[in-house]
Amino acid sequence: MANKNIRLYDYTIIDKKTVQMLFSEYDSKIEVANFTLIPEGLSTSNYMIEIKNTSKTYLLKNFPENGGNSEIERA
Repeated sequence: MANKNIRLYDYTIIDKKTVQMLFSEYDSKIEVANFTLIPEGLSTSNYMIEIKNTSKTYLLKNFPENGGNSEIERA
């Protein structure tokens, strides 16, 4: 059976420079090694972020502009 879920909003496409800038705001020593879009979900654009010289990964969750979900998800 095919997945019948339809996205509410287009993915927010970002580049490595943007990801690095976001993480540098919190820790200037962090260096992003790789990032991958996680295609599941209906409204947010989620990315798995890998950091150089560590096994840690992070989830970067981007909310659609004027999507109305950010207040609900923040709670």
